[in-house]
Amino acid sequence: MRCLLTLLIIAMIAACGPSDGVHTEHYNTGSKQEEGTIRNGEKSGKWVYYWRNGNVQTEGFYMKGEPDRRWTYYDEQGKKIAEGTYKGGKMWNGTFVRYVMGTKKFITIEAGKESGR
Repeated sequence: MRCLLTLLIIAMIAACGPSDGVHTEHYNTGSKQEEGTIRNGEKSGKWVYYWRNGNVQTEGFYMKGEPDRRWTYYDEQGKKIAEGTYKGGKMWNGTFVRYVMGTKKFITIEAGKESGR
């Protein structure tokens, strides 16, 4: 009986992880927060993140759970504010948005290295 209970608990824990297929999360207000696809338990393909007002915040691609290809960032009104490409899961070329302690910071990356701006 104890072994059966242990197996049941392990199965329940495994079931809590992300399942493959379309994935959507919502803010507690009900508006969409993010959407994309999970493959083999990792983010894959195009993902879109939303501001609480429903406008797109960020859109980009994942490959095996790592950022890949072109990413585009928008302000809360929907205006494009930055874009860049990822290579091997790292910022590679372009202007990227980072939030440091709630403050928006723009970072320029060239050939995988941060350049002065």
